[in-house]
Amino acid sequence: ELLLHNKSTCSWSLAAGRADSLTEPCPDVLVSRQVSAKFGRQVYLPQRFLYGLLPDALLERYKYWRCDSSGKVEQLVGEEREVQDTPMRVYVFLEPGASGALATVYRTPLKRPDPAEQAQHPCQWEELKDAPTEALVNLQKSSPVLAHLLARLDNLSHVLAWADASGNPGVRAIELPRLQLSFTRSGQRLHCNQHRGFWLMERDCSAAIQGLVSQWGGGTVLLENTAGEILVLVSALAEPVRSAGTGLVEGILPKQLVFRRGEAAWISNLAEGSRHYYYPVHISGTFAFTPTLSASLYLLLCRFFTWSFADIAGMASTISEVSTSEEKQLWDRIHLLAGSAHHIDAVACCLRLAFATAPFGGTTASVLRWDMSRLLFEYVRKRHLVSAACALSCQQELHLLDLLSDTQGPSPLAPELSVRRSILQALTSEDDSSREVSLRLGPHPEDVGFDRTVDQTYAVEMGFLERMSAAFHDVAYSRPETEKMSHVDAVIFLDSLFSGDGMATLNAPFPLLYELFTGTVVVEPVAGDDPLSLASVLLRIVARHGGKNASFSVLRALELNPQVCQEMPKWGSDELTWSFAIGSFKFDKHSTAKLLEAAAQRLRSLEHSLAQPPAFKPAPVVQDKIAITGGSVKNLLYWAAPLTDNVLCHARHLNPELAGQFGAKPLGAIA
Repeated sequence: ELLLHNKSTCSWSLAAGRADSLTEPCPDVLVSRQVSAKFGRQVYLPQRFLYGLLPDALLERYKYWRCDSSGKVEQLVGEEREVQDTPMRVYVFLEPGASGALATVYRTPLKRPDPAEQAQHPCQWEELKDAPTEALVNLQKSSPVLAHLLARLDNLSHVLAWADASGNPGVRAIELPRLQLSFTRSGQRLHCNQHRGFWLMERDCSAAIQGLVSQWGGGTVLLENTAGEILVLVSALAEPVRSAGTGLVEGILPKQLVFRRGEAAWISNLAEGSRHYYYPVHISGTFAFTPTLSASLYLLLCRFFTWSFADIAGMASTISEVSTSEEKQLWDRIHLLAGSAHHIDAVACCLRLAFATAPFGGTTASVLRWDMSRLLFEYVRKRHLVSAACALSCQQELHLLDLLSDTQGPSPLAPELSVRRSILQALTSEDDSSREVSLRLGPHPEDVGFDRTVDQTYAVEMGFLERMSAAFHDVAYSRPETEKMSHVDAVIFLDSLFSGDGMATLNAPFPLLYELFTGTVVVEPVAGDDPLSLASVLLRIVARHGGKNASFSVLRALELNPQVCQEMPKWGSDELTWSFAIGSFKFDKHSTAKLLEAAAQRLRSLEHSLAQPPAFKPAPVVQDKIAITGGSVKNLLYWAAPLTDNVLCHARHLNPELAGQFGAKPLGAIA
């Protein structure tokens, strides 16, 4: 399949073709016959040899025989594969051209023999003498505007335009065999043979009708009659699909769709004679009528693709039970779209359809296999963003939540859905008394964290526990062998600090972080990295729970005051070691406790010049309950999007800036 773009309608369609492949020569079998003296000896020409030379519509209807010829012009005779109500014979004359072979195609009607002579072969049937012979017209060269118009309905390989072979100019008839549509010229108009009194509209229409037609995604043509009535014609063979990412076509917008035409599986489910849909347009031009449920579902599917959500919400209540294979096929495509719906208006439209089809159950319920839990969850979370035209009423939303609860049986609803259901039950209650509804969705997150903690433990003298903890760090800390690490060595060292997956496995003791802050150990994964930034990141991981102690308070002060890092005592200095002797051997040991105490003392001496951590206000108390008066749903404004906390009619809080502009003027002057 090849993707074709119609520039005049900005629409896409998929067409079959073999222009990008070559067929290698191979042994063949020639099939010849001689059944008529008029044509002489004929050789059968396989269909694949005529791809690209003749329209696919002629190749599918006729089989071709090549007649013997001695000149440059070769003649092919097309014989119907299945005899039609109006039998035809096609003549194809091939002659060499400047850029390849040129084909001139004629057709003439045949005279049906008497029933007694029915056994006669169709190639022996006589041609009607009084019927005019017609010549095939290349619309792309003779009428490009008309070609672009008809390309909205079907690929041009399945559009046949015929002119009078006697020399009268202009297109005489147009046929779209796959759609069972045909047009005949009368005067300056192409009248539709299937819709009596209507002709093909080739003039510009009003802006309202243009907006209406855009909901089909470009695959439409318009018919009109003398009374000013308008019909929208759509191909039932065109399956609306959306491009999967940018692999198929780059630049397709979310509201654009692609028409896959002629798919065998899609056509097999269409009802007999259902090859196109028509929609009468209201005199206002703002909406169209849907004569059949299949036509309604096709319009619904196209509106999902083109994001015409307000119109979907308006027609959702008209959907009834599906029964035919054609209707089930359209429902299945809508189900695929609903399964990936995230736009809040699309979610609301899916819920409206579920509400409309819920009373039918049976076939419709089995076809509409939507994940109602996910859709309701999306709607409850994003309902403040839904447009007024698509929003569900409280009763509709509560009904769907009740259906979901009944479907799940003993399994409870998700907390957000359960709370929303309780609120709706209170709002829609006939009882006017006030009741409390729980809003608790689960455990509240604790208001803790690194930045929420104000730790100034270094400002007081170290106690016994801090000294013991520091002594433990003396044993646990293994100082890096290299004081400056970069590139791969730095990455390997950082990886060694984690004993497993996740932040909880980080092992970065106080001496290591202190050395990173003071610069006695430098780790640079990339040349020029700021070592203080790395030290800050590791500190925030280690102290992410907001604990307080002497070591964390010193490190927090260094992070807030990088200008004092070089003035701090350094690890390994003589005054921060303790010595002991065993016999004649003397040992020096670095002391974390002495380092911590010296660092704290240094910070206390600089306290007047240190930046202090900001103090955040405590988190507001979460309201777990709300009082709702039964029946108050009657006072809500559903035509307005609920973007304010108070949507009742008792009061409105205006923006102070706007209040000064409007509140100081008489209403009459403003009007």
